[in-house]
Amino acid sequence: MQKVTNVNLKSLSLLEEKFSLFPPSDPKSTMTYDYNKLSEILQDKEIKPFDNNGDGTEKVYILTREFGQIAAEVARNPSIASLQAYFDLDKRVEENLNGNFYLYAKQWGLSVKALYFYKLGEFQRAIDYTLECIALNEYLMTCGIHTLMLRCAEQNRNISRIYFKSGNWDEGARMANSLLRFLFNNDTDGLHGKTFVQHAYWAKTPYVREGYAYECFRGFVSQMVVLSKLPKAISLDLFSMIFSNLEIDANSIDRVFIYNWLELKHTFRLGEHEKFINDLIDYFDTPMSFKYEILKVALYDDLIEVIKNSNYHFESRLLEKVNDYFENKLLMSNVIIKDIGAKNNVTGSFERGNQNPEDKDTKLKSAI
Repeated sequence: MQKVTNVNLKSLSLLEEKFSLFPPSDPKSTMTYDYNKLSEILQDKEIKPFDNNGDGTEKVYILTREFGQIAAEVARNPSIASLQAYFDLDKRVEENLNGNFYLYAKQWGLSVKALYFYKLGEFQRAIDYTLECIALNEYLMTCGIHTLMLRCAEQNRNISRIYFKSGNWDEGARMANSLLRFLFNNDTDGLHGKTFVQHAYWAKTPYVREGYAYECFRGFVSQMVVLSKLPKAISLDLFSMIFSNLEIDANSIDRVFIYNWLELKHTFRLGEHEKFINDLIDYFDTPMSFKYEILKVALYDDLIEVIKNSNYHFESRLLEKVNDYFENKLLMSNVIIKDIGAKNNVTGSFERGNQNPEDKDTKLKSAI
């Protein structure tokens, strides 16, 4: 590997000085409200009009919670017993619910069924049931449950995960890119489903959609970090595959974090290493929520490559400071470096609610 010659050694000296002074991550979220809880509140209000007898809402929630419990079991052990539990619950749904409540519970069941076949490696069947789940959600959206737009988006995200797991990284990355462009810019190309991508729905719940967009972005960054460690990634440009042509209007604090990260990655890839180092100093020197520490982790390999090819006399000392920062200074260091890959749905589970209690946004969630 050729030595990098376009880095001012004074910049590396400043980097070494700054690494022990970078501010800690903020343990709080940048969002004023928990968008997951807000989504639940809004969805509850959207479902209420279908409750003609006064007890339908509670009935459907009891059954859907049971689907969540089965999903957790399937994620741990996709056994015949867990599949039978699904069929038994599905029968109870048919016997106890009707109309839109029936369809609402049914779509949760389909995602559990998809999870089961995903875990068995029957990827096409997992995709088929996920597409059926999207279709039911789209119909319910036309009935007024607009928050299910994000459920449709999450199912597309799950199909992307299925493709990655099955080895079709090109299609997995294409869908990931399409989903991000939809969430941030309402670009509707390349996703499964026709109704949920209509602008009228995209604009219905902007705060909830925006929160999910941030979570989804962090999730795909995490996925890129995990996949980049696999032998197959050596000959691939995962960053471009997932994040190319993604334009971010930096009109919120979270979007600024994301926009600047994308700029850093582009700068490194263009070989502008002097600018990369200076911009990275500014990026790490900016206080940000711990939820975005995964973005810093995704810059680690780029930073190490520049340092090791810079002719910097104190390379070993600088590398020691960099590694100390990533191993000991990040609030989520152990989770991000050691655990996020295991919980990512490339190798982990799809079950709803499988979040680390310290950062439920960063861990991938929602039944497939």
